[in-house]
Amino acid sequence: MNTKKSPRSGFTLIELLTVIAIIGILAGILIPTVGAVKKKASMVTSSSNLKQVAIGYATYSNAGTRTRTIANGAWSQTSNKQAADMKDWAKLLAYHSELTDAGIWFISSDEKVSNFPGTLPRSIGIKNADGSFSESTEWSAIQEEVISYSAVVNMNANASGSTPLIWTKGLDSNSGVWSITSPWQGEGGHIAFMDGHVEFFPNLADDEYKLAPGSASGSNASTSSILTAIQTTSTTDYLQKSVNEQP
Repeated sequence: MNTKKSPRSGFTLIELLTVIAIIGILAGILIPTVGAVKKKASMVTSSSNLKQVAIGYATYSNAGTRTRTIANGAWSQTSNKQAADMKDWAKLLAYHSELTDAGIWFISSDEKVSNFPGTLPRSIGIKNADGSFSESTEWSAIQEEVISYSAVVNMNANASGSTPLIWTKGLDSNSGVWSITSPWQGEGGHIAFMDGHVEFFPNLADDEYKLAPGSASGSNASTSSILTAIQTTSTTDYLQKSVNEQP
């Protein structure tokens, strides 16, 4: 009696290995691409966020009969034009410019943000009808180091539009290089200027990316020092300093 062989089912070992190899090759091609796209999107978001901050600062600064700046000191309901840290700086703009979205102050690739143990705050707080400000519990609880930016205090009221206002944290104030612990892992950072425009700089040390100091310097010469660019030599005039720059 003739017996028919049943059709072969499944895959041979060679076929399985071939499929696995193809999947590995595709993953090797796609994963870096996805990572690069995600990083680019995060950079675009950061630039957009800083644009909002610069506009919020202009709204605050230009209100009233004279230019207002942010002084160096603890924020309070009665002293609401000064900031002792980046949390205060953000809260001041939330109070005066209704820039209450907490999300604009965080960069997803920032190690302090990605490793944050819990849910990041969504709101800084709200300004009440009576003029008081209610800070959110979540914002009150976070540490300054979670915020992904450094910003100027004691700004010269007559500073030119080319003066840096706020930038990606981790920038060495004199060398103009972002540290490896910065949100873009030393590859550079954004700077928002007084005139509202935002630029990305790989670093400020290369001739192509040097900053022009503000008008108070009396010169159009370039500088890689953020302190020179904001017309000061004191690290007390900007917030969110690196450990070796603490006064």
